[in-house]
Amino acid sequence: MATATLSENSVVVVCLLMETIMTHSEAEVMMGKRDKRKLANNTYLFRKGKAFVVRLHETNVVTIRPDGRYRLKSGGWFTPTTRDRVTRFSPAHVYLQKGILYVSSKHKGRKDRVFEDGMMVDKHGRPIGKSPERSIEKAKSIVDKKVAEFIRAAEQNSLWQPVYRRISYPQSNENRLKSLWEDVVSMRRESFSEITMAAIGERFSNSAVIIWTQTVRHRTFGMQIALSNFFRKRKLGLAKLIEKGEISVEK
Repeated sequence: MATATLSENSVVVVCLLMETIMTHSEAEVMMGKRDKRKLANNTYLFRKGKAFVVRLHETNVVTIRPDGRYRLKSGGWFTPTTRDRVTRFSPAHVYLQKGILYVSSKHKGRKDRVFEDGMMVDKHGRPIGKSPERSIEKAKSIVDKKVAEFIRAAEQNSLWQPVYRRISYPQSNENRLKSLWEDVVSMRRESFSEITMAAIGERFSNSAVIIWTQTVRHRTFGMQIALSNFFRKRKLGLAKLIEKGEISVEK
């Protein structure tokens, strides 16, 4: 029993300190007879049938299959912690560049490709299946340009009108993203107030009075930060809609 425990702990030390690839056999030794084991902050190893999953919060970021393949997921979260867990416990290297998530093998001769939620990689971290078109990068650059124009115009707009209602543009709601894009492209005067209040409300509070107070208080630098953070979370979703032809680039 003592020997088995030492072996399990040794695997934990190797995987956590060296941040190496966690194989199926290593996960099996680490788990022993357990169904759950903590790997890092908010990160646990679970059994899932014959496979093992590395779960960060509520997302199975890495699924370690007995056939040596790995399934990778971000759950829509591109945070440093998510990227760290996928990179640490799989043979893939995941990184963020200009708001787009990329994946490559940790081995020599690696080729980068756009990360897809639920994608599979082999034991060397090489993506399995057809690589998606890189047109998402062009679409993302279009979004970057339009959003920058909108933020500059919002900063210069002097006719502010408070909107006493809760305004929301959920990141995962395509219809609301389409509505957001229409406002960005059209540059409607009302949209400056609406989107800025939504951005500051997301950063501070959803109370209409507090939102308006913060809007007036943060007319310059603070407003720019709020808008930048607001759009940063939605740019990739907008780029995907452009790529699919579901929203227009022009008015």
